[in-house]
This record gives sequence, structure tokens and C-alpha cells, in this order.
Amino acid sequence: MTHRFVSLQRAGGVATIAFSREEALNALTLGMIEEFDCLLAQIDGAPDIRAVLLRGEGRAFMAGGDLDYLRAAEDAPAAAGATIRSLNRTILRLTRLSKPTVACVHGVVAGAGLSIVLACDVAVAAQDCRFVYAYDAIAAVPDGGLSHFLPRAIGLGRALKFAFLKGELTASEAESFGLVAMTVPASELLHRGAAVAERLSGRNREALVRTRRLLRENFDRALEDQLEQERTAFMACAETAAFQTAIEEFFAARAARKAKSAGE
Repeated sequence: MTHRFVSLQRAGGVATIAFSREEALNALTLGMIEEFDCLLAQIDGAPDIRAVLLRGEGRAFMAGGDLDYLRAAEDAPAAAGATIRSLNRTILRLTRLSKPTVACVHGVVAGAGLSIVLACDVAVAAQDCRFVYAYDAIAAVPDGGLSHFLPRAIGLGRALKFAFLKGELTASEAESFGLVAMTVPASELLHRGAAVAERLSGRNREALVRTRRLLRENFDRALEDQLEQERTAFMACAETAAFQTAIEEFFAARAARKAKSAGE
């Protein structure tokens, strides 16, 4: 597939996906969704990629979905349905990716852009970033899983207030609500986001991916089922070289602390 509006770059074990439809503030089209999905599929099967960073080119991360196609469509409901079906497939792929994911956001994050951010494991935001609900402006409901992600991220009461009354959050509000992990000066955004992705790309990345699955799926399970899922996931971690190395390092560090304490 030719990639016109979504690009992929690799640096070490981190892959950076950039949305680059700058003239439209990276508003999503069906073609962009398909490009994004194709790159995610490539990344998922690439053993040399250990973490993924998402960002937007230009003045914004993403100003939601592009509405031009709906205005021009002879059958708007059918056009919306086909596009959202494609977006849903991509959101599922993103949440199930075999690598930790970091969203690095600036400018406006609106509509479906919010869904993409919340589908990632960690979000880093520039201090001047604005998070905009956007769906009330077109008399529509959220899509891309936003109605699933948002109340889980910030609580039902805050989600309802955001959607019904407020409609926009500053970066500091988003951080205080738990929508993003941290806010940083705009000049430091890419550096800090890359540092987070590099950290998540370490030897513990397989455990992080399993942890993500446990946390995201917890809301749909009874406690008994969740306990069993935790047990199975822990056993899988215990089979990895990273786990064995970490255990040895834990005991070596403890022995060093004891020796230092005895010497004092």
C-alpha cells in the first residue's frame, strides 16, 4: 500500500507512526485509517520493533474525523458506517498490539483522535494541547470506542460532564483526570515522548503488554475470572528470560544492600 498521509520511521527498537495530513490538522479519512491499519499490522509482526510512538505532524495531533466525505455522500449513514467499521478494526488492532504504545500529542486532539489516544498505553501531552469532545457539534454519538475508553479513563461522572457540558479539556485538566500520563513543554514533547517509548521498549515489554491486557479486560470479567487470567499471565512471564534475569538481579541487589549495611 502507498502511504500518503501516515508514515513510519524506525530508530533502534522504537517505531514512530506520524499522521501527516497537515493542511487538515490530520483529520481522519477512510484512506488514512487504512494506511494506519496497514502500518500497525506490519509493526505487529516485526520482532525488531519493541515499542510504538504515535504523533501528528504540523499544528495538531488530530482534529477528529474528516466530515467532507459525509457532506458529499449520497448515503451519509452508509458512508459513516463503512468508515467507522474500518476505524473499529484499527482501534482493536491498536489495543491488542504486541508492543507497548505511546501517544505523543499536541495542538488539538478531537473526536476520533481522542479514541486513538485512549487506545494507547501511555499519553504524553504538550502543555498547550486541547482535548475536544467534538461530537456534540455534529449532533452525533462518539465513535472509535470513545464511549468505552472515556468513562474507564476519567470516570463516568467526568465523562458525562465532558460530553454534555464542558466539551473541552486543557492539558493540565486532562492530566489531573488521568486522560494523559504527563504534560510537558511543547519544545520537549517529542524528546520526552521518545524517552517514554524507549523505556517501555525494554526487557519488560512482554510483561507490560500482558499487564495492559489484564487492565483493559478487567471491567468485563468477574473477580474469579480475573484472578485466573492474572495467574495464567504471570506463569507466561515466569517462562521468559527477562523474568529470570530480573529475579537474579533482585537478589543480587538485596545481597549488595545487606553487605553494605553490615560493613557500616
